[in-house]
Amino acid sequence: MGKDDPSCLQGKGCITIDGSRLEFDGRRGRISWLSSKQVFIVALVDVFDVTRAGKALAFKSRGSDGVLHCVDITAANVPQATRLLARLPAPATPEFALAQAGHSDFHARLDQLSPRAPVVPDGG
Repeated sequence: MGKDDPSCLQGKGCITIDGSRLEFDGRRGRISWLSSKQVFIVALVDVFDVTRAGKALAFKSRGSDGVLHCVDITAANVPQATRLLARLPAPATPEFALAQAGHSDFHARLDQLSPRAPVVPDGG
């Protein structure tokens, strides 16, 4: 991870989508009170392979230097993650689309073979 890598931020931060750019801010470093605030700006056209699982989002972006960055974000809650996902671009690389299709197919077959047990309230 280099100094221009948005995936090196830790702890609380803010994400802003302003027109055609995505802006991150947060702290870099292990000890939050000693770390410095950093701001990264990524063009939305450089964001691809976006996924969401619960309140976690992940995507790849290509920096202005041409380096590929993998970014993981944990939103405050699932609705916030869903709203952010809706605002991010949908382009996917062929490899990513194939992997996602395989993942979906795997879970569909698993659900067919072993349906989940129903959850019922305790009543007590």
